[in-house]
Parts: sequence; C-alpha cells; structure tokens
Amino acid sequence: MLPDSNGLAKLGLCPFLARRRKRWRDLILQRSNNEGRHAMTGDRRWIGLAASGLLLIGAIWYWKHSKEQLPPPQNPLVAEVAVLEQKKDAAGLRQFISTNSNAGAVAFAVHSLANVEGKAALPTVVTALADSRPEVRIAAASAMEIVAEPAEPGPLMNVLQADSEPEVRAAAAKALGGLKAYDSADALVAALSDKNTYVRECAIAAIHRMLTIRFPYKATDEPAKRQVAIAQIRKVMPVLRDKLKAAHAAKK
Repeated sequence: MLPDSNGLAKLGLCPFLARRRKRWRDLILQRSNNEGRHAMTGDRRWIGLAASGLLLIGAIWYWKHSKEQLPPPQNPLVAEVAVLEQKKDAAGLRQFISTNSNAGAVAFAVHSLANVEGKAALPTVVTALADSRPEVRIAAASAMEIVAEPAEPGPLMNVLQADSEPEVRAAAAKALGGLKAYDSADALVAALSDKNTYVRECAIAAIHRMLTIRFPYKATDEPAKRQVAIAQIRKVMPVLRDKLKAAHAAKK
C-alpha cells in the first residue's frame, strides 16, 4: 500500500516528486514543440518541392510553346507594302501592284490600296479581279466590299459565276453578302448549286446576311434535299429582296 501525502512528506519525498513531475511536464512540452517544428519543417519541405516542380513545369511549357509560336520571318515585300499603307501612299501601292511579281505581296497591296483610298480604288481593284494569280483575285474580291457600291454588283457577280477557283468564288459571295447587294440575290441563289461545298456555304451565309432571315438549307445535304430548299428560297426571294431594297433606299 502506497503511503499518503502525509507519509510522503514525512519521508521527504514530496519535493522530489514535485520536481520529477515538473521535469516530466517540461519534457512532454519540449517533445510536443519539437514534433510541431518537425511537422512544420516537413510541410515547408513539401511545399517547397511542389513549388519547385510547378516552376519547372512552367519553364518547360514556356520554352516549348515559345519556340512553337515564334512568328515566321516576315516577307520583306509585305513589310514594304505595310509601310506604304501606313504612309497612305496610294501612288506607291498602285505602282507596287502593277510591277511586282510576288502574288502574296500584291494581294496584300490590293487590300491596302482599298483601305487607303476607299471607293477611289475601285478601278484598280476591278482590274485585279481578272489577275492570273488566284491569291490576287481573292484579295480583290474581298476588297470589293470596301470599294464597290451595293447597287453595282456586276464585277463580283461575274466572278461568282465564272471564276475557276472555288476560293475566289467564295470570296465574291462573301463580299456580295457584306455589301447587301440585293440585285445579286439571284446569283447567290444559283451559287447554292455550286459544285464546291465551301462556295455553297458562303453563298447561303451571304443570303442570310443580306436578307436577315435564315433558310433551311445546308450546303452539306444531299443534292435532292438541297434542291427542295433552293426551291423554297426562290419562291420567297423576290418579295423579301424587293422589300429590303425599298427599305434601304428609303433610308438614304
């Protein structure tokens, strides 16, 4: 049987036990603090490793994508045209168009001239519609949306109906839609039967843009299904075209 506190006091053990309890308490507190510090150190170590890993991944991603996305060397001729456009040098652009043999640079110059001169560039742009290089004709067809009058869609309609390159015909269809050249509506409807899917897509998009109404026509449908939709469009086209044309004229 253990002695009670009075017995312990008589034996002189109370101070000893008190010191022992204090020492145990200090040891326990010290151990808890050490474990906390070790835990924090471990957490910090893992956080540091994770941050380093993320930085490494980010560096690799940036290095890879920065190499892939570097712009190609600029064509010095295109740069020359850009300077002429910035200076609004219409005469210089015309000379460039008439004398240069680089198709891409000339195409850029045609569009630049349209931006600089607006409708005054119409003769040069119309001439470019007949250029032997498809790139130049595409640029000219696109530029017609800037320089042409909606009431005079003839040059673009000729391109849409007769050009040998689908991309050029498609560019003409886009320009007619952008101009809202109502007199070209029949030519656009005819283009819905073009042998090229992209031309058909551009033609229906131009019709939708011009008439502000959507028809149940898909350029990728089978020919028989397309013909049914085209017949419906032909049926309502004259009325819609005439109403919109009259409303447009009334605004002037």
